[in-house]
Formats: sequence, C-alpha cells, structure tokens
Amino acid sequence: MPRYARAARGFSLIEALIGMAVVAVLVTLAAPGFRKVLVKQQVDGAADDLLADLQTARGFAISRGQLVGIQSNAGGWRQGWRIQADAAPAIAGYSADGTTPLRRHEAVPDGVDVSADRDGALSAVVFAADGSVYDAAAGARATTDTAFMLCKPSGALAQAMRVTVRASGHMKSHRDGSVTGASCR
Repeated sequence: MPRYARAARGFSLIEALIGMAVVAVLVTLAAPGFRKVLVKQQVDGAADDLLADLQTARGFAISRGQLVGIQSNAGGWRQGWRIQADAAPAIAGYSADGTTPLRRHEAVPDGVDVSADRDGALSAVVFAADGSVYDAAAGARATTDTAFMLCKPSGALAQAMRVTVRASGHMKSHRDGSVTGASCR
C-alpha cells in the first residue's frame, strides 16, 4: 500500500449532532418566510387566473361581435367562474341562461377570498363587442370601473391583490398593501 494513502474517515457522532442542530435552527428561521411566500403565491395565482379569464372573455366578445360575460359560480367568485356568450344576441340585454360555458374555472385555493364590486356586490362582468364593459342592469356601457379583491387573511402574513377592470375594458392588477390581519375588509 502506498505511503500517501490514508484511511477513510467519517463524521463522529458529535459532529453529526452539531450538523443536525445547525440545520434545525436554519429551518426554524426560514419557515415563516416560506409561509409568506406560499400565501403570496396562492393569492397571486388566483389573481393571474382571474385576470387571464377576464381578458379571454373580452377577447371572445370582440371576436364574436356579441356580449360575453364572466360570471361567478353559485356561492360566489370564491367558488370559481365561467365565461358565457349572450344566449339571445338579437334581444337587448345580456342573458347566459341555457348556454354552454365557453370556459370554466374551478374554485380558488382554500382561504383565498374573492369579491367583485361596482358600487355594490357583483356576480358578472359583461363585455360588449367593442371590448368595453357592458352594464347589464342599465342596458348600456358601464360608467364605473369594476374592482375585484383577492385576499388571504393570514394574520401578519395577509396578502391581497386588486384586479381593476376599467369601463373601457382595460385591466390591471396590483398588490393591495392595505389588508392586514385576519380580515380582508
């Protein structure tokens, strides 16, 4: 056996225990950061999905030349939504009764709250053939913006996104830093 060859050495029990203790401390320190990232990712993902489906509904309205709405499922926006074309385009107003949805979105992740508002609770956003928002109740182009709030109340880790649909049909989303604690309102 050559002179320079050495016997293989392993870790002693003390060295292994010290290594495991260091790893345990690092994991304990990093856990709150991971939870905040998880909450943020859930809210951001739901907001991205909603924004994409709003844009899809607007695109359908423009390409089809008719009213197309995005409606909350039974139980509210938190339970998901569907995109539906106007069931009777020749008749004034919007109705999706009896039509097959063009697209569906299932419920958002547990704990994420979704609400829509245009001067009151809203269960549908309807786009006209020119891409603007149509106010089905008034039977005319909407004059106010529609705001969606997506929030996960998680104490100090609370996260919220706001998706705004302008009356013109243009959309944007941004983080809402005003939400803290255990409530989204």
